[in-house]
Amino acid sequence: MSITQEEIIEYLDRASATEFAAIIAALRSRLGIPPVPPPMGLGGVAILPPIMGEYDPAAEFSVRLLSVGPDKIAVVRLVRTLFEGKIGLGEAKELVERAPVVLWDQSLSRAEAKEKVEALLAVGASAERF
Repeated sequence: MSITQEEIIEYLDRASATEFAAIIAALRSRLGIPPVPPPMGLGGVAILPPIMGEYDPAAEFSVRLLSVGPDKIAVVRLVRTLFEGKIGLGEAKELVERAPVVLWDQSLSRAEAKEKVEALLAVGASAERF
């Protein structure tokens, strides 16, 4: 008995995010596919820091900037500050202008992600933790 492509897709549709991530990791390992490097910003600065250590879905959160809001300058300055000086003002501006955009991808603790979302909301931006 063989499994059809449709059955595989149906199974993946029902899988949780954790199960799906484990399946992807197993396939990459089995097929010898290296992990995808984080996207690079201007000047070769990684926008999304690489994940260090073992994958723990309960400890890694992402933050997405959904919209800038009425005070774009405040959001740009805040994003630069939240990146702790790792990006310049121009890079922060370009990142903010691409909203909706993921600013941090599975690299924050729950508390860090909540803090960053609250800071973005405080300056009028729309953001979410996921």
